[in-house]
Amino acid sequence: MVRLSGCCRGFPAAVPGEPGRSGFPDIVLGEWGRPGFPDIVLASGAYWDCGRRQACRRQEVCAAVKKHGKQYFEGRYYKHQKGDRTLSLIVGRTGREPFIQVITESGSVTVPMQPGNHVSNRGIRLNLETPELTVRGAIRYHRLSPIAGDIMGPFRFFPMECRHSIVSMRHRLTGSLTVNGERLDFTGGLGYIEGDSGCSFPSSYTWIQANDFPETCAVVAAVARIPCCGLHFRGCICVIQYRGREYRLATYLGVRVLACTSRRIVLVQGPCRLEIRIHAGEGFRLAAPQKGRMERTIRETVSCPAEFHFSIRGKTVFRMVSHHASFEHEEEDGVLQGDGTRRRGT
Repeated sequence: MVRLSGCCRGFPAAVPGEPGRSGFPDIVLGEWGRPGFPDIVLASGAYWDCGRRQACRRQEVCAAVKKHGKQYFEGRYYKHQKGDRTLSLIVGRTGREPFIQVITESGSVTVPMQPGNHVSNRGIRLNLETPELTVRGAIRYHRLSPIAGDIMGPFRFFPMECRHSIVSMRHRLTGSLTVNGERLDFTGGLGYIEGDSGCSFPSSYTWIQANDFPETCAVVAAVARIPCCGLHFRGCICVIQYRGREYRLATYLGVRVLACTSRRIVLVQGPCRLEIRIHAGEGFRLAAPQKGRMERTIRETVSCPAEFHFSIRGKTVFRMVSHHASFEHEEEDGVLQGDGTRRRGT
């Protein structure tokens, strides 16, 4: 069982286990009624798992689509990594239009969702074929690692431009995909799942995720410029799972962002300090939501080296390097810089 540290009080313990234990519904885009997959259909063409929250979640999504129409987006990010090979999927919809983005170390492609493709918290089964991309195969997910409570904390009760969720920090993979004729075997590899929904991505944000450490460890951190109730503030969320403990650093828990650039992130909350040094290239272009439409362009480095140093009361808890961290950094006028400075730099 995941035990909560002194940096992360007030959240119920989460229990890693098989898909569905996290309490998040599965989103499956593809054909209806295929054996082994959910068969509840929404008008948008999305299918939701019959889990504990299926009924209320279905009502929530339908209400959001009805309220926001074309200004609503929802998507999930699925990362698959083994050795030096990484493949990530962004699966979702804008309004009523489902799509899928495929991201590798060599580039990214966005295509409309095609029949015969299934993506869920249990795994993926792909049969994509376009003039520039062919992907076929299946990967299953084993023993998801959910976090202890909603990552949005009390902000889940406020109207937000973008709502974030974390489904699994780290899980094992079995299966393979053939991408443009090249077979990628992910059996024994690691996966990660998160989600976003709302109207637009933040205008400025930094995001990093890693779980390929020498020890069992997973880290995700994000800093963003958040509009809320007519004001703007710099928000931060971060989760660390290490040796059976979960640590959370967040705006609603008093975290301070001492540095946030394209090369370095420093977070301090009470006795806890996390410093990340990133060695990322320019990354590849991705489509991102802007007022519910995939009209914005951002850049993601799907795999890059990053150094993580986490300490409590000055004593090192771990200092490790991830060679396959995923990283995004979008900034306007230095608004993400720490301690009030608005300068750019590293």
